[in-house]
Order: sequence, then structure tokens, then C-alpha cells
Amino acid sequence: MSNRSFVSPWSDSHELENIRALDPGHPPLWGDESGVYFHARDYPALESAVRKGLPANPREWSAHYFLAVALEGQGRHREALPEYQTAVDLSNGDLHAAR
Repeated sequence: MSNRSFVSPWSDSHELENIRALDPGHPPLWGDESGVYFHARDYPALESAVRKGLPANPREWSAHYFLAVALEGQGRHREALPEYQTAVDLSNGDLHAAR
């Protein structure tokens, strides 16, 4: 665990670029990248990151959840609703999907 009290989204993005350069096939990278953009509230970048990972993880509820958040954050509520529903449907009762 890091001792850093604050990490800017830029430095985390820089770390992700380093990971991508060292291990381009790193499977959970889209999730790491999504987390950075989610916390930075950079919804266009979040949408882009999730859409990169979604084809490889179409049954991952969190991918649909992050996509819904990205769409809603950009005011695209009608597009977000089915993604939220897909996240809930795929979660198999996981209560974290509703948070």
C-alpha cells in the first residue's frame, strides 16, 4: 500500500502507460484505467477505457456499471439505463453491483 496521501489522475495515467508499455496484454488493465478515470470524474476517458475492455469482458458486470456511469456523467441517461440493468443482471445478486 502506498504512503502517498494524494495521487493526481495524471500520475496514475502515467503509471498505466508504463504498465501498458511493459505488458501490453495485461488483462485487467482496462479496469485499472477505468478506476483512475472514474475517480477523476473524466467521463469521456472512462467511456473510452471501458469500451476498450468490454469486448474481452462482455459478461463482467463492473464493465457495464462503469460504462453506465460514464454515459450518465455525460448526460446520456437513456444510454446509461440499459447498461445499469445489464450490470445488475450479470451480478448474480452481488450487492456491490447496486452501489
